[in-house]
Amino acid sequence: MTISSRRFRQLVLTSVALNLIGAVADKFLAARIPDVLREAHEKQVAQAMAQFPTWAVVLYAIFGVASLVALVGLYRFKSWARTWSLVLPILGLGVVICTPSPYDYDLSSVVGGTLRELASMLDGAILAIAYFVPSIGARFDAAGRRSA
Repeated sequence: MTISSRRFRQLVLTSVALNLIGAVADKFLAARIPDVLREAHEKQVAQAMAQFPTWAVVLYAIFGVASLVALVGLYRFKSWARTWSLVLPILGLGVVICTPSPYDYDLSSVVGGTLRELASMLDGAILAIAYFVPSIGARFDAAGRRSA
């Protein structure tokens, strides 16, 4: 199986677009969430955020920035990007489990949630392609040799 560099980059951009469209869908479809549920959610989040420690905010911010850097690295075929993109979600799961959460659930529209789930599956496919499709893996390996 071969895939072009252009197609790989399109997949990375599609993943970003799905996440962004999912967030926008949640904003526009928020009116469809029952008022009682939305008010309860807003109250719970406000209480939790008041108790959320600063160090946890900093840790979440670091992971957010590192994830964006890894995404850009994948797009630019940087040799370290595959490893970062594989390790960060695993470490992030540990961070989410071990730090206090500002809220215990996610309130989103079906459309927004579905789009984010699709983006997550696409992220897995992107990593699989980066590691197991020789034409793409060679691009990452060549980037590592050039920087060494």
